[in-house]
Amino acid sequence: MICNLCPRRCGVERTPDKAAGVCAMPAWPVAARAMLHQWEEPCLVGEHGAGAVFFSGCNLRCKFCQNGVISQEGYGKPMIYFAITAAVFTLDFFLKKYIDKKYARKVKNPRLGGIICIEKFYNKGATLNLLAKHPKAMTVIHSVIMVFVAVVYYFAMRMTGKKLTKTGLAMLAGGGLSNLYDRYTKHHVVDYVRFQTGPKWFRRIIFNVSDFFIFIGAVLAVIGSEV
Repeated sequence: MICNLCPRRCGVERTPDKAAGVCAMPAWPVAARAMLHQWEEPCLVGEHGAGAVFFSGCNLRCKFCQNGVISQEGYGKPMIYFAITAAVFTLDFFLKKYIDKKYARKVKNPRLGGIICIEKFYNKGATLNLLAKHPKAMTVIHSVIMVFVAVVYYFAMRMTGKKLTKTGLAMLAGGGLSNLYDRYTKHHVVDYVRFQTGPKWFRRIIFNVSDFFIFIGAVLAVIGSEV
């Protein structure tokens, strides 16, 4: 992009990989830190603090900036991968909300010439109803898996390169968190896509969009780790 967003109007080209201009930032936002911000501005943070994200890069270039490392030295990480996670979570969140409102349970609604059908199903277990009779255990297992994914995600973000791995982990995290959110708030996962083609065992499975991103993300993460 040719950047003229601020009054400086640098007119430089900024891409996701190329930092330029007075702010010396790439096209995607770069965050130096996300934290619970306490004590300052009590009218804003209240008694317990408020969530704060400290973005990198500043076009003022103050000589004695107390946050010079953040504002002028490019410290931080691009937020494109966190944006992917948020986008996957948000997409499936609203799709599930729509399905819950518009469709009855266990009623097949053919789409794409019958190749797939929309069928709302409340899944308390894993694939093929594994552990469906033990939803609390399933929630615990799911939570442990997501903690593991979060740790891997964190260390991957600290590495240079590995874009394919980071993209895959971002998709996997977004899909996993969406389904985990269902387990904690609804005590089941809302599934709604069933394929009408393929092996019998495959046609028995009902998916949601998060499941697709989890699968694709896992594949990308593994391929990326080998590159």
